[in-house]
Amino acid sequence: MKISIEKKLLSLNYPWKISRNTSYQKTNFIVCMEQDGKTGLGEVAPNIRYDETPERIMQEFKQLDQNKFTNVLPPIDDFTHWLNQYNLSQSFRFGLESAFIHLFCETENINVCDFLGTEPINETDTCFSIPIMEPENLEKFFIQWKLDRFKALKLKINKESGIELVNKLSQLTKQSLRIDANESFTSFENCMEFIDKLHPYNIQFIEQPLSSNLSDDYKMLRKNCPYSLFADESITNEMNVELISEQFNGINMKLMKAGGYLNGIKILKSARHFNLETMIGCMVETSLGIYSALNLVSLADYIDLDGFLVVKDEPFGFVTERNGRIYRK
Repeated sequence: MKISIEKKLLSLNYPWKISRNTSYQKTNFIVCMEQDGKTGLGEVAPNIRYDETPERIMQEFKQLDQNKFTNVLPPIDDFTHWLNQYNLSQSFRFGLESAFIHLFCETENINVCDFLGTEPINETDTCFSIPIMEPENLEKFFIQWKLDRFKALKLKINKESGIELVNKLSQLTKQSLRIDANESFTSFENCMEFIDKLHPYNIQFIEQPLSSNLSDDYKMLRKNCPYSLFADESITNEMNVELISEQFNGINMKLMKAGGYLNGIKILKSARHFNLETMIGCMVETSLGIYSALNLVSLADYIDLDGFLVVKDEPFGFVTERNGRIYRK
């Protein structure tokens, strides 16, 4: 089995600004596994929040001992054991595991969902995420990107201009709003000050308003917040589900943070066992990553898979969007 990796420099349709940084382009990678004329692809979307950089991904790729499976496609357990020998970035681990599973399913002529034990769903609604911008620019952005076609919008905010952005967007539309602060607030008190001002607006839920290490603040917030709270940055490849259930009402599982399909399924099922709502999200990714995430949407209550819409000249076309719904080709 041959493993290769290709760097993909992705230009973006607009600056992607969240509370902690702004991106004008993204560097992702495509993992390719080949065996006996068959091919499996997996995407890697490094996240600087978890100290993942393009340089680190390439260093980790060079560490891999490719002689282990030179002329054979191993069972998934053997491949997983091989992966676990390395201390890999979770996004790279997902790229490797997904490429392997795609290759295995191609070789065995089975559907990926059948292999994973999930229900195959080829189309679904998604929300659209709006980056942080000056409030006066929201109307032009809303019209330019025809955002009224989506049933729900996710609004990225920071603590400095959050309420102004919510107010402006609410003047433009009655769509449900999902507020995503990406850890912008610093305490229970200043977060509640913001939340108390949201009453006039059509808020569906709030995502990760505080830093993931503010456990006690989250416990107080869960008891006092009138909206559902969803964890994002607090959900990585390891989840203390009992603690998360004390802090949040739901989780946003992203495969790039879970480190693989198998662990992503485990996280989603564990969350549901503790009566947490589930969402499947994404990074800024090509349609390859979104195509992969669609294999797990049957385990999610909410779908946030619009990351490929940020990419200018998206290179693959594995997924398309029409009228706020995404379709797998």
